[in-house]
Amino acid sequence: MRQKKLRLLSFCSSSRRSSLNQSPKDLVATKMATRYECEDAISSLPDEILAQILSYLPTKRAASTSVLSKRWRTLFSLMNHLFASQHHLDFDDSYFLNPKLSKQQRSRRRNETGQSFRAFVDKTLLSCSNRPINKFSLKHREDDLHHMDQTNRWISNVLERGVSELHLRIKTTWFGRPPRPLPSDVFTNKTLVTLTLGTLLFVGIDPPKVFLPLLKSLSLDTVYYVEEEEGYSYSTSFAEVMLEGCPLLEEFFLNHVSIDHKEAPDPSEIISHQNLKRLTVNRRFQLCQQMGFDTPNLVYLDYSDYSRYGIESANFLDSLVEARLDLDIPWRGRARTFRMNNITRAIECMTNVEILHLSSNTVKLMYNRLYDYWEEDQDDCGLSFPRFENLVKLSFETRSKRQPRWKMLTVVMDKAPILETLVLKGLYSIRYEGVSVNENVVKVLEIYGYKGGRNELRQLNRFLSQMNCLQLIKVEIDAAIDDIDKRLQITNDLLSLPKCQVQFL
Repeated sequence: MRQKKLRLLSFCSSSRRSSLNQSPKDLVATKMATRYECEDAISSLPDEILAQILSYLPTKRAASTSVLSKRWRTLFSLMNHLFASQHHLDFDDSYFLNPKLSKQQRSRRRNETGQSFRAFVDKTLLSCSNRPINKFSLKHREDDLHHMDQTNRWISNVLERGVSELHLRIKTTWFGRPPRPLPSDVFTNKTLVTLTLGTLLFVGIDPPKVFLPLLKSLSLDTVYYVEEEEGYSYSTSFAEVMLEGCPLLEEFFLNHVSIDHKEAPDPSEIISHQNLKRLTVNRRFQLCQQMGFDTPNLVYLDYSDYSRYGIESANFLDSLVEARLDLDIPWRGRARTFRMNNITRAIECMTNVEILHLSSNTVKLMYNRLYDYWEEDQDDCGLSFPRFENLVKLSFETRSKRQPRWKMLTVVMDKAPILETLVLKGLYSIRYEGVSVNENVVKVLEIYGYKGGRNELRQLNRFLSQMNCLQLIKVEIDAAIDDIDKRLQITNDLLSLPKCQVQFL
């Protein structure tokens, strides 16, 4: 061991002497040569290794390496030939539009960039030969009926190669007649496990026949078909058609936005599936009807509804574990009691959950629901607000500076006897008088977007005096605060809090 150390010291001293004996010019040349050897080490790798490295990059970045040198011109094609099955082929026509151009300039150049985009997709799929493809994503706007035929050929091509994850975000446009529908193979496939369809996507005349026996994850973003009876009458059940043909489905995402085009579809009114475990519903369409859920095995629900209606029925009360609520029911055109009954039904559907997330809009509606009781000085809202016997984690958000809305935090916590984790967003909006909580068993307090205001710090001290079981406070300082001194002051203030450990997120 001693001899090895001596040899190492001898080598270091000799290297040092040789560097000292070099002229400044030779020393610079030596350093540049060493740096070049380090930077050019990747060039010594075989083409197959480089192609495999490219396969882990996004398609756009992998293709952009073709301009590095003559050797790299063929590596992208080699990657597609050897590693198509492990690479996620991701095509987005927005990559071909210069982001520095104005919206009008980009619109004028769309035809030119569209041709380049289609040529790139054709060339890439051709270089894949007949290799299997596992993941394929396509996002672009289709403004030409004839070009849709080319798009359908791409889709059929990857389906024939056994694709298991397919994401199609194609915006189709009507020019006096319906656009070309998607290939029927999209809806009758035995290899698809994950499928995404959108956005404003027309899938055909009359409902397609659906049989996707292996599909486990489905996303629909304003997808529709039309019925050719008495002209074109718009169907409301495309989601129902899809669900019926996916027996093993476990995850479903449904998004519907209000659009001004004449071909705008009506959304689905009921979601029924016996195997579904995770569900996300986003309705931003005021003419939506009441929603019904027949999902007895549902575990997770993310429900966002900006319509005038709410949840009519829910068959998941015993299975649901986690729920996210973002409700903003319009006031115009509906009676106040009708709106308040909707928010009550939505909350009552979540009474057995263990984890509950309430958005700022939802908190506002909940406060409006109980406002009449408080106006009459009825502090006990037990008759109007349900209990959450199983709730262990609550996420509460309010960004309004109207202090009474923080009163909802007290109400919800009083109805959650075993609550252990409390997550607060928007604490910076709290006023001087703050909010008080009654007896509780909260052990962890998480705060996001903390700005270090006096009222925030005062409220934290109030929580410490009222939460006897509190063990840990997790704080995320607002990212908009970039002043180092300000962040340091906030950190010191938080670390000085008594009787509790503070952890920064």
